[in-house]
Amino acid sequence: MHGSIPISLSNASQLRNIELAYNNFSGRIPPNLGSLRHLRLILGHNQLEAREPLDWSFLTSLSNCTSLEVLQVDYNNLRGLLPKSIVNISTSLRMLTMYYNSIEGSIPPEIGNLVNLTILDLGQNFFSGRIPTSIGLLKNLHYFFLNFNNFFGEIPSTLGNLSQLNQLFLHFNSFNGSIPDSLGNCKSLDLLNLEHNKLTGTIPKELFSISSLNIGLSFEENQLTGMIPPEIGSLINTGIIQLSGNKLSGEIPNSLGKCQVLQSLHLGRNFFEGSIPTSLSALRGLQDLDLSQNNFSGKIPTFLGDFPDLHDLNLSFNNFEGEVPRKGVFRNKSEISVLGNDKLCGGDPVLHLPICSFSDPKKNHTSPKLAVIISVCSGFFCLFFLFLFVASRHWIHQRSRRKPTEIYTIKEQNISISYAELVKATNGFSEENLIGSGNYGYVYRGTLDDHENGTKVIAIKVFNLRQLGALKSFVAECDIFRNTRHRNLMKILTICSTVDCKGNDFKAMVFEFKPNGSLESLLHPKENDPIGLKTLKVTQRINIAIDVASALEYLHHHGQSPIIIVI
Repeated sequence: MHGSIPISLSNASQLRNIELAYNNFSGRIPPNLGSLRHLRLILGHNQLEAREPLDWSFLTSLSNCTSLEVLQVDYNNLRGLLPKSIVNISTSLRMLTMYYNSIEGSIPPEIGNLVNLTILDLGQNFFSGRIPTSIGLLKNLHYFFLNFNNFFGEIPSTLGNLSQLNQLFLHFNSFNGSIPDSLGNCKSLDLLNLEHNKLTGTIPKELFSISSLNIGLSFEENQLTGMIPPEIGSLINTGIIQLSGNKLSGEIPNSLGKCQVLQSLHLGRNFFEGSIPTSLSALRGLQDLDLSQNNFSGKIPTFLGDFPDLHDLNLSFNNFEGEVPRKGVFRNKSEISVLGNDKLCGGDPVLHLPICSFSDPKKNHTSPKLAVIISVCSGFFCLFFLFLFVASRHWIHQRSRRKPTEIYTIKEQNISISYAELVKATNGFSEENLIGSGNYGYVYRGTLDDHENGTKVIAIKVFNLRQLGALKSFVAECDIFRNTRHRNLMKILTICSTVDCKGNDFKAMVFEFKPNGSLESLLHPKENDPIGLKTLKVTQRINIAIDVASALEYLHHHGQSPIIIVI
């Protein structure tokens, strides 16, 4: 329906209920509705207007309705100052909703006269000023909404008198000061939203004694400080806890794991530290977890991949390290963010993280009995290899007397390779050519075009110069390889020191490519590894030990200066 509300409605003296919501009525609200003594006036979701003070005369006339119970004028075009006559309406009024208009002014101090109010919704307007302390007289209030306005000042402690309050919305205002601990007396609260204000101080532990907070609480985007009180574990029925965008610090309390129905946990943009406690593994109903922009460290727990409903995980810009899990939410790039954690590796290839250089600890797990057997065998082999080392040193010494040492220089073996050729050889340093990584860079497999011999496969170690110490390591390795030559040491072909296509410094070393993988992959083969199927015999292992001992003996005693390998 549309058009204006007829003034003649007031002639129906026995009319008790006017429900015209969700229509297209426009114009002013009739000023003579106050002649209807017993009335429920529901006019929400229309195009009704109030621009001048005269347009608000309907509100003054309603003070004559001695049994007015409901007044709903939300979602209209009401503007201007709220008349103070609002407080003269009958004390029978139970519901007053004016949200989503453009009403200005403040809440009159006499608002406490409306003692039977159960719902007071003034949200999404242009109200300002402070919340009057008389609001604490509305002891029948269940829902109190002032969100999206311009209120300021401290939240009055008298709100703690509202023992029947179920929901309190004060978000998106300019409230300052601390959160009153008296709110802990509102034992019927199921939702508390104070986000996007200027609140300071610590979070009162009294709030966590409200066992009815089954929907949740949000204090996001304030200036709260201190630690999360361990009493937070009392919120065993809470579904939402949002504390992001504050100045909170300390570690996540273990007691948070008791909130087993928690679905959304936001702790981002604070100063939290420490690791993610294992107690959070009990939060299997989590759907949304934000720990971003803090100082968290340690490994990312694998139990997060076991949460069946977790679809939004933000761990970005922390100090997490180690291998990223691969199960559950970690399989979907669109559901997880780990940016800004420079020590992470592995995980799904779409995350573009470096390959982990350590083995899976699960595969190294052994039983106590097996550990004893391994220890005894290891001791025997250590003594055996020590004997071989002494024997090999004597053999090398005797051989050096019989045959002159072969001496090479890098210049003799050197080939000239440009940055462009390395890019072409590795297909732009693509991930499929990445064969390893370390503390200071990455190793790629490349194929060079050789006009004389066809193609040549090489290994390129590219230094990550953004890593502290990488440049120093490059200079040291160049110096070592320039002065060392041994049949059991990796042969360097050349180096490349230039700038990349973006003008950044570029340092790389080029080696001969060894197609059979690393020694570790032969000694400790992984599952489904074709190289690992070639089981080494005892004699082969002994020969390997002799060759390693020979190389170490050369580095320690026969170079221009002793070279120590630190593992």
